Amino acid sequence: MSGKNNIKKYQKSGDTYYLIDFHLRGFRVRQRGFISKPEAQMVLGKIRAEILLGTYNPSEYRSKRRQSSMTFEELVISWLKGCKSVKDSTKGNYRYTYNARMKKDFSKKKLNEITGKYINRFLERMLVDYSAGYAGIVYTLLRSILGWAEKMDYISTAPKFCAPRNKHPKQKRFLSMEDIKKMINHAYSNPNDYELEWINMFRFAVLSGVRIGELRALRAEDIDKEKNQLTIARRIYRGSFNTPKNGKIQSIPIHPELLEVIESQINLNTEIMRTDKYKKHNHLELFLSSHSGKRVSEGYFVKRLKQCALEALGSNNGISPHTLRRSLSDYLIESGLNINQVSGMLRNTNVVMLRHYSRQSLDSLTADFNTMEISGSYEEK
Repeated sequence: MSGKNNIKKYQKSGDTYYLIDFHLRGFRVRQRGFISKPEAQMVLGKIRAEILLGTYNPSEYRSKRRQSSMTFEELVISWLKGCKSVKDSTKGNYRYTYNARMKKDFSKKKLNEITGKYINRFLERMLVDYSAGYAGIVYTLLRSILGWAEKMDYISTAPKFCAPRNKHPKQKRFLSMEDIKKMINHAYSNPNDYELEWINMFRFAVLSGVRIGELRALRAEDIDKEKNQLTIARRIYRGSFNTPKNGKIQSIPIHPELLEVIESQINLNTEIMRTDKYKKHNHLELFLSSHSGKRVSEGYFVKRLKQCALEALGSNNGISPHTLRRSLSDYLIESGLNINQVSGMLRNTNVVMLRHYSRQSLDSLTADFNTMEISGSYEEK
């Protein structure tokens, strides 16, 4: 039996691999995934010798020999090419997270060197250096990729590691309507520091609860003043246009105060069109553009927001564009809207997501519940 005939070449996802396939003394041996022919010949000779000596154990050869020389970076490339069960948009998010947060620590790591302890330590560092959100994305990415590697037999078993848990979570900041009015008045009182387009964008965010990426991508045709509706059809995410975060095109009602902001921005856009800078940038297809007609950057908005909060309220701790969205949801619930109405206004994926926005505590809900008259009182006759 020639060893040359027992090794065959095959293609998978554009890469070349080698296959061992032969029968000997009642054993059918079939091993896939060798990245070089010499490696396959070496394993073939070892298996044949073990069969002849009576020491062959098939369970020892379940994992492919590729794992001994395959790096995590090579696995990521194979996963991006070969995994069909994950959406391309999710793959793009994972690719960005890998390049930004993981490449330095994981790229050259061999698969058999990645242990559960190593991953747990890395996730703990992520919690300290960045946020629970980033650590959660890394955890999901590792579960997905290493689980796929196990399914494809690149590794015998995926390492076990724990989901990251932030022992000291950051306290969420909420702004009352009084705080927001103070910020708006302060911005109007200091026109040299706060441009009119920023004030309009700030009021737009407060009155609509729209996410910052969706706000930046808003166009004039998305505003229907006759039906009094605002359509959220796209967002700007990492410099490019994408679908909204929940993947759906949805409409929300326009508040009467928001109509004033819209008219103010329309007049501002008319002035921008007359400038030479508009001809250079020509970004006025976006409704909320800057004074030069350029696309408004998220950094610009956040910088002004933190500055305004510090000057008007004395502190900008925990202030972000999402603070405005949370504050609106909390105000709507306190004002008497039911949770389904608020969820529809904010376009949440499900009602459960509102627990991330509302600061209604279990104690306050329990107190309100205990004072409710549900079935009515009656006297026994």
